[in-house]
Amino acid sequence: MDWTALPRCALDNVIQGLEIKQQTLINKYYRRRAIHDNATVLILSVSQKTLQSMDTVFASPGFKRLKYLTICAPSDRYATSLKDEHLRVLAETLAVLASTGTITHLRLRVRREVADVVLACPWTSLTHVGCYSCHALTTLALGPAIEHVEIFDCDALNTLDLSPALKYVEISNCNALATLNVSGSALTHVKISHCNAIATLNVSGCSALTCVEIYYCGALATLDLSGCSALTRVEIRYCSAVTTLALGPAVEHVNIFACGVLATLNLCPALKYVEISSCRALATLDLSGCSALMRVEIRSCSALATLDLSGCSALTHFEISSCSALATLDLSGCPALTRVVCHKCSALATLDLGPTLEHVEISSCALTTLNVLGCSALTHFEISSCALTTLNVSGCSALTHFEISSCSALTTLNVTGCSALTNVKIISCNALATLNVASRRA
Repeated sequence: MDWTALPRCALDNVIQGLEIKQQTLINKYYRRRAIHDNATVLILSVSQKTLQSMDTVFASPGFKRLKYLTICAPSDRYATSLKDEHLRVLAETLAVLASTGTITHLRLRVRREVADVVLACPWTSLTHVGCYSCHALTTLALGPAIEHVEIFDCDALNTLDLSPALKYVEISNCNALATLNVSGSALTHVKISHCNAIATLNVSGCSALTCVEIYYCGALATLDLSGCSALTRVEIRYCSAVTTLALGPAVEHVNIFACGVLATLNLCPALKYVEISSCRALATLDLSGCSALMRVEIRSCSALATLDLSGCSALTHFEISSCSALATLDLSGCPALTRVVCHKCSALATLDLGPTLEHVEISSCALTTLNVLGCSALTHFEISSCALTTLNVSGCSALTHFEISSCSALTTLNVTGCSALTNVKIISCNALATLNVASRRA
């Protein structure tokens, strides 16, 4: 719910202590006691002034066209001074607002006793709810028609009862919330961040769910995505307790970062994009046969020893770096592959490159042999700090940029038949004894 996206002219009336302040770009009347006919937004600031009369407000022609309601407490000093009579008047005021049947969006920034009054009101038309910095709020139960929920900085919230009609939920900085269960709902998007106590998230059976985003939830150990047949995008970052992740058959985009104990990752054939970084317990990754996969990026997975990308017929872009245990990399059967970047994989001794490659960068690997012979599409080739003794790039007729550096064991280099070469750099290859260079075509 993006309240900031509302047009400035819609922020037409502010109720502060139940007094109306006209806030238009042309502030002709600073204070007036009626709602403009075209107003859609009402901001209610709860204080002792709540006892003031609302009769002129309710009699205004625009009253029954209000859609957006924000309720806030001006300061803790005023909020703590609220008495039962103030809350009673607030309840009566909200009951009248709810009776219009036009309020669809509700935004709260209040203390618990005020929130209880607001949420107890029969909002029959309400579809969007936002709770922000309601620090004493411990329980939140929402009606059956609520579709969109945002909850930020509600430190004490430990119980959350969401509706089956829910489509979007975003929760951030709610550090008392340990479990969230929205299984079987109409949910399409869930975003959870900085909830340090949440250990279990259950979205199983959410057949309309398309996107899951989870950031900085260090206690999250159980994530149930089963039965989410429409799920296409999953992003998980800094969830250091997640050990296993099983994705549904429709997932296309996966981004996993700093999940240090993640050891098992089951991916699916619908994948198009995979990015995995700083998952130190992941030892094996099998993406073979993912025929829709187009891009793979793997970084800083220090335990990863085997990566299988064979048969990824749509794969065009592959990058891997700082995977020091990687010894086996299978890129066979990738006819669309055009870009390979491989840095700091110190255990990788062999690498087979296909004829469709256009761009290759390799550095700080244990490669002793590398065959790029006849890669007719190759235009850019860089290699450095490898254990190569010989390198043959002959017949790469499209190659324009060639750079090799710090390959101290290299003795033989063949670049014959590379008629398009315009840029050649050979740096710190002190053992190089034989260099074969092509003559330029006329």
